[in-house]
Amino acid sequence: RFTSYDSIQKWVDDWIASKEIEFFTRGIHLLPERWAKIVASDGKYFE
Repeated sequence: RFTSYDSIQKWVDDWIASKEIEFFTRGIHLLPERWAKIVASDGKYFE
């Protein structure tokens, strides 16, 4: 799919630019809950 590092970089840059700020804000706000789930699982796999 990608033929060079530059094509990968462009795809990533375009993908990020296509997202609304709320996409990133929501993801950041969900981190504490996700981290707590990881800590509570003691490193075991979960879905």
